[in-house]
Amino acid sequence: MSFLMRLVLSVGLVALLAPAPAEAGGQRWDGVYLGVGVLGNRATASHNGPGVGLPQARGHGGSVIVGRSWQRGAVVAGAELAVSRGNLHGQGGCGAAHQRCHVQDTHYASARVRVGVAQGRALGFLTLGVAQNRWEQRIGPQWATVRDRGLVIGVGGELALRPGLALRVDAERMRMGRSQRLDGGTGRLRTDTLRLSVVGRY
Repeated sequence: MSFLMRLVLSVGLVALLAPAPAEAGGQRWDGVYLGVGVLGNRATASHNGPGVGLPQARGHGGSVIVGRSWQRGAVVAGAELAVSRGNLHGQGGCGAAHQRCHVQDTHYASARVRVGVAQGRALGFLTLGVAQNRWEQRIGPQWATVRDRGLVIGVGGELALRPGLALRVDAERMRMGRSQRLDGGTGRLRTDTLRLSVVGRY
């Protein structure tokens, strides 16, 4: 089953399970929350100086978000931890004739702050934090695992389906620090992620 089909089925399932509207007075966004979702992502490994161009990687997977938010009027602020399994893979020819290169990134985590503005059943927000990642590079017969730290910034929104239950969509960019490549150069891994989650608030 394709990622797009799973996404459509997830939205349909949420709609079936949550027919009741939010409270007339508007949704409260404070408290502890847990989000479970699906994601699609794309990664590019850049390089500085001489060296081969590693292929772009694409993938899809799932994520879990745990957080705590506080609301004062329309302003909602908090902190959250996100753990994602992106299953990114990319391979192709590079460098010398018949040489193959490969990029793989299976999972990553980020801790970030979140600030948003609530309006009735909707919440728009920005996120900013630090990320920890582990990805693999292969150039010809050589391979290496790279452990990186970096920054992640995101934007998104939530729509309350009923009190304590919301649908969340967010997009984020993760930019890792410079790391050593197998061909002697340095480079960065950049990952763009689009995520759809069902969020329960307690």
